[in-house]
Amino acid sequence: MFRIRIMKKFFLSIYSGYIRFFCFPAASYVIRRRARKIADSFSGRVVDIGAGEQPYRNEFRNVNPYLVHNSPSYYLTYYSSLPDNRTDYWADRFEDVNIPDQSLDGALCFQVLNVVEDPAAFFVHVFRKLKPGGKLLLSTDTSYPKWHVSDYFRFTDAGIRMLAEKAGFRVVSVESNGGYALTEYLFFTRFMKDYPKLLFSSFRLLSIVGLLCMIPVIMAFPLTWLAGAVSSVLAVSERKSFSDSSGVTLMAEKPVL
Repeated sequence: MFRIRIMKKFFLSIYSGYIRFFCFPAASYVIRRRARKIADSFSGRVVDIGAGEQPYRNEFRNVNPYLVHNSPSYYLTYYSSLPDNRTDYWADRFEDVNIPDQSLDGALCFQVLNVVEDPAAFFVHVFRKLKPGGKLLLSTDTSYPKWHVSDYFRFTDAGIRMLAEKAGFRVVSVESNGGYALTEYLFFTRFMKDYPKLLFSSFRLLSIVGLLCMIPVIMAFPLTWLAGAVSSVLAVSERKSFSDSSGVTLMAEKPVL
């Protein structure tokens, strides 16, 4: 029994590394291109809400200071301690961060809104913290499998526009983060990442049969990297494919009175 557990752990480690290595970062590629297009319009004091490891930080070269907010409970779900990753504000809710009203020139929020308990209140709070003329750039999921225990919501283009406008923002643009091809690639790679969980949740005989059936797919998986790259490049120009999009990107401003 002990040997079986060791072999299972070894298999999962090898499989996970293999899938990660050959998985094209499709979602982040599209979001980065969306951010890069308008990053130069951000300057001054800007906060990245739920920034994680700040994957898009280098796109915002005119921002100073680049303030970072993260949720401690999110990190402690996966790690035993909080990382040293240049985080300025640790708080589970951005509403609990001590930032003076009308003190920010901009706010960024990438792939976080779906784990916010009250999205409407979140928009109102961000609006209050921004100076008149301050900008908000936000991306979130429209169609993607649940990825966290606190993953509550999905947002269409109409929904995200409504939340922003009700909070007082002037919506500059709402763009799709890709169409059908990219969405299908993201669902496929998510299935491949989660396959071991499905495999080992079955009876032993079914697990063996399932593994044998999937071996050709697993071996051919590196070839899907090209499909991910092509669908991502095409997705950059699919700004209005909302009906089959995996996510949306919002650009909004606080009106100058």
